[in-house]
Amino acid sequence: VCAFAREDWGSTLVVAAPRLCSRLERHAIPFPLGADAWGDTTVRWPGVGIDLFEDVVTGRQCSALQGEDVTELPVAELFADLPIAAVVPLRRDPGEK
Repeated sequence: VCAFAREDWGSTLVVAAPRLCSRLERHAIPFPLGADAWGDTTVRWPGVGIDLFEDVVTGRQCSALQGEDVTELPVAELFADLPIAAVVPLRRDPGEK
């Protein structure tokens, strides 16, 4: 998975897309989607506090996992409908300072 986050003027956008998908060809569907293809793979980046994202392409909401000093998005959720995601934060964790 290739992913990057852009932050500007207080807004964040995280974009993710698969790479080397031919290794996932054992799946009968045309694109590698959902937990069958991605298992427990996550997209991670430093910082915590955002716990809910929305994909601006599909409208699907995705919950983030909070680790120690890291936020993680499950790829199975990001690529549930399409093998590409562009997500923005909807809600910050109330415990964030």
